[in-house]
Amino acid sequence: MKLIKDFMQKLGSKNSFGSENVVNKKGKLFLINKKLHENLQSNFFYAGLYLGENKLGKFSPSLNLLSILSQQIANKVVIDKKASWLFIYGKDIFRERILKVNGDTKKGVITLVLNNFEDCLGFGEIIFDLDKKPNKGEAAIKNILDLGDFLRREK
Repeated sequence: MKLIKDFMQKLGSKNSFGSENVVNKKGKLFLINKKLHENLQSNFFYAGLYLGENKLGKFSPSLNLLSILSQQIANKVVIDKKASWLFIYGKDIFRERILKVNGDTKKGVITLVLNNFEDCLGFGEIIFDLDKKPNKGEAAIKNILDLGDFLRREK
């Protein structure tokens, strides 16, 4: 539970899920409601909404969790159509492709990446302060996880 809370705080989210609503099954974390929690058996495979996984002490979020967080106040950037396509193919984001920034803009900050319809595409790390002018051809946000990751792993 602490891993999710820490990850959410890195994104600037003030909210967290109650520990009674999060179930850990072999390192995989699920968000469930009270009724499901009361009827849940220990041998379940999948329950509720998959939030992510504890991988060697590091939290790997699901796209479901990122989508929930994008609806809240959090660090997020909105990018243009071309950058959206490049991002879901695993590419980094250039400053000139960023349409809007919410939250922290400093180097090292984790931020959600949204398309111009504000659908969550994934998340990345800001690799230089977004309020500064970048060098030509220099990426502003390093891609950490995107929607296309699942398909690329299926080779």
